[in-house]
Amino acid sequence: MSQELLQLFGVPYIVAPMEAEAQCAYLDSVSLTEGTITDDSDIWLFGGTKVYKNFFDQKKQVLQFKAEDIHHYFSKWRPHVEIS
Repeated sequence: MSQELLQLFGVPYIVAPMEAEAQCAYLDSVSLTEGTITDDSDIWLFGGTKVYKNFFDQKKQVLQFKAEDIHHYFSKWRPHVEIS
């Protein structure tokens, strides 16, 4: 049904062959998207760089998370360990 509506309105779409988050992370990494709309944290495991959360929940504010901000924040609190 969703695909039919997208076709009807001329909106391009793809169907992910496996995990949707993996496909979205790839599209983000090659600059074909401006991030991923998801509430699933798996996106980070697949290399997502920008995530929009709560997009479809009208009771909540949409939140944007950037991987670079997360890395920057946690690098301040996590001790640096060198493995030799």
